[in-house]
Amino acid sequence: MRTYILIVFYILVTATLAACATPKQSNSALETKNSISTVENLIPEIALDQDEHHGLYLAYNLYAGGLHAMSIEGVFFGDSTNNNYQAQVVAKPHGWIGKIIRWEGLYGSKGDLKDDGYLQIRQSQQSRTLGNETKTTLVHYAPDGSALSSNFKQRKDGHLVNSYEHNIDLSIAKDTQDLLTAIYTTMRSDNLCKTNEAVFDGKKLFRFMINTPQSKILEPSEYNRFDGDVHRCILDMAPLKGFNNKKHGYYAIQEKSKAKGKQPYLWMKRFPEYMNYSIPVKMQLKSDFGTVIAHLKTVRFIALENRDDIISALK
Repeated sequence: MRTYILIVFYILVTATLAACATPKQSNSALETKNSISTVENLIPEIALDQDEHHGLYLAYNLYAGGLHAMSIEGVFFGDSTNNNYQAQVVAKPHGWIGKIIRWEGLYGSKGDLKDDGYLQIRQSQQSRTLGNETKTTLVHYAPDGSALSSNFKQRKDGHLVNSYEHNIDLSIAKDTQDLLTAIYTTMRSDNLCKTNEAVFDGKKLFRFMINTPQSKILEPSEYNRFDGDVHRCILDMAPLKGFNNKKHGYYAIQEKSKAKGKQPYLWMKRFPEYMNYSIPVKMQLKSDFGTVIAHLKTVRFIALENRDDIISALK
């Protein structure tokens, strides 16, 4: 079970954020049939030119060994009027798997949106629930990007049973981002498949990289809902500090995929109809459960006035 959860966590934080390949239509919502998302139903459709300061809702399906194992939803808001941004992603096991494995991952990030478009992280959150137990880590950052404090809380049946502050090593926490901010930065970048960000997760520092683009034609299939010209990019994470010569979490899954002969890949597309974002539409790697694929299911614009309601619905 622990290995399964690590695989889910790896996919969640490295590939599920944002959305789009070339659509067959050009309206404000790209989506497939039979969507059952409650959050998606809360989002009113808006015209593409209605509001320059809006957000994106996205949803992915994740398959492991051909089985629909996970459903993932995320929202991203960039508010240039009030100079802030916010992102949140939640992942849950799909269907009957969720009745067997009562797991949920929630990741959030918010901070300042600078005049030059730079995203300066101010707070990040990681929350994972297994059964009746929830573990949450909240990291606060200074305006210069230095992590100031990291608070851990553990709850069982809704009751707080443990709480303490992490001791942050400032030598590895300065001028860093959390992973959600790094991926949102990638989406907003003018450089396709050229990401190289220092990421601090509250304990460890690593280099998050998306590089080596190759032009491809993506064909629609059972595991890929959208088609067209894309770039296949190498997704890589390199440990820098805090790993103590051990392969932790998503890094361990990445290295296992490489050992099985499959470099983790992202298929990315620059999509002018959606703020010219460069966004992953598919991810693939190898695991103990066979090939793991995450692919885009839905993307919609969200008016900023609906931000609080949508963020709350994703908790």
